[in-house]
Amino acid sequence: MARRSDVGAAFVAAIHKSPKGYQCLRTADFVRELRERNWHYTLADANLWIERYQTGFVDKTPDESENRLWMLRSMGYVQ
Repeated sequence: MARRSDVGAAFVAAIHKSPKGYQCLRTADFVRELRERNWHYTLADANLWIERYQTGFVDKTPDESENRLWMLRSMGYVQ
């Protein structure tokens, strides 16, 4: 059975360091981690969750793709 706490854990598991040292993630990585925890979000649903609950992350996607690139702001934190 899926638990709400699994969503936050999936988000943290999807975060990685970029070559420049920034903490970042792709929406597709977040969705993959969610599926491993029995949550089935679309890319759009995952983006909405990140926008609402992870205000320390900013969208740095160079195009209009749903598979967005999210980067942690300089003084941001994972909630």
